Amino acid sequence: MQALLGPDLGNGQPIGSKTTQNSLQPLMGLLHQHSQKTWKAGHLLNADFGGSGIWDSNLTPLTSGANKAHSTFEDHIRRMLLLCYQIDRQYPAYAEWYGVLYDVTVSAQKYAQTPSANDMHSYAYSHITLNYGFVKVPKFPLLAPPHTAPPPPNTSSPVVVAGMNADAHLNHLRAVQQPMFAPSVNIANWVGGVNAIQFSVEIHNEP
Repeated sequence: MQALLGPDLGNGQPIGSKTTQNSLQPLMGLLHQHSQKTWKAGHLLNADFGGSGIWDSNLTPLTSGANKAHSTFEDHIRRMLLLCYQIDRQYPAYAEWYGVLYDVTVSAQKYAQTPSANDMHSYAYSHITLNYGFVKVPKFPLLAPPHTAPPPPNTSSPVVVAGMNADAHLNHLRAVQQPMFAPSVNIANWVGGVNAIQFSVEIHNEP
C-alpha cells in the first residue's frame, strides 16, 4: 500500500477510523484463542493518516510488541507531517506542498514456523516493511476555469538534496527528530535516513 500524505495531516486531526472488536474477524478471535502471544489488528495506514480500522485490506495481525514498534515510526511520520504543515503555514505562496510518501508492504513469509491450514499463525505474516520520506507535491493550479474544480494533486517529486537546485528547506527537513528505540526483535534493517529525508524499516512479529 502506498499513500501520499499531505501537510494537512500535520494538524493532528485523525481522518480515518480505529479498529473495533469486529476488525479482522474471525481471524483475530482464533489467534486470541489458540496463540500464546497477544495479537492486535494492526493498521497498515494509521487512522491519523486516513487509514481504516474496519477494512481488512488496511489491517494485518501484529503482536503487541510489533504494534508498539510500528507506532514508534508512525510517531516519526507525525513529526515529519507537522514540519510540512508548519512550512506550509509559514510560506503560503510557495508553489508546492511538502508531504510524506509512505509505502508499506506485508511480507509473504508466514509467522508460522511450519505453515499449515490448521495453524492460525499461518494466516499471519512475519513482518511488514515501511519505506517513507519527504516529497514535494504541486499545488492546485492558481487559475482554474470558472466553476471548475481543479484535479487533486496525485504526483510527487523527490526533494532535491544536492547542487545549485538543492531545496531551500532541506536543512529544516533534515532537522526533524528521528525515532529513538531500544534494540528489539521487532525492529530490523532500520535505515535512519538516506540524505536524512528517506527512511526504511522492517517491523517483525516475534518468532
